[in-house]
Amino acid sequence: MNDNRQWILFGVLGAASVGLSYVFTCAIPFAALATVAALNMNRRDALLLVGAAWGVNQAVGFGLLGYPLATSTFLWGAAIGAAALLATLTVFQARSVISRFGGLGSAALGLIAAFLAYEAVLYMMALAMQSGFGAFTGEIMREMFAVNVLALAGLVALQKIAAYAGIQGSGRGTPHAAG
Repeated sequence: MNDNRQWILFGVLGAASVGLSYVFTCAIPFAALATVAALNMNRRDALLLVGAAWGVNQAVGFGLLGYPLATSTFLWGAAIGAAALLATLTVFQARSVISRFGGLGSAALGLIAAFLAYEAVLYMMALAMQSGFGAFTGEIMREMFAVNVLALAGLVALQKIAAYAGIQGSGRGTPHAAG
């Protein structure tokens, strides 16, 4: 993909991240974003996009939604950022295996891997802080996974639209060469 198309796609996914941050607040579907980024961008750009999405999420949270200015809030924010980046790297590690399952299969398996990595980091944070365990009930985990599935469907749809508009490669969800 040429650099101009990559940056346009980056902008489209970045704008989607802003919207997701406002709509989902703390429940932003980072696993879905990490999956799409890792399957369609080189490692540097995917990490940059996910990191920027995390930054936007924090800015929206503190600037527009009134997150409390407390140490625990900053620590949870840092954990969310670390979890999102680890989720992205997890999908990169799995790309050679999951790419055998085609575009939709790769996206589904990537999402599962990203979601597990993301939630594992947050659970470790809950253990370290001895708080936040209520976010790991079966009901909330199912809801969070459903949010990520819906977000993945929307992001894949955006990717397909970008492909048809000539902004992004094939739109087949096939991984680009790792970078």
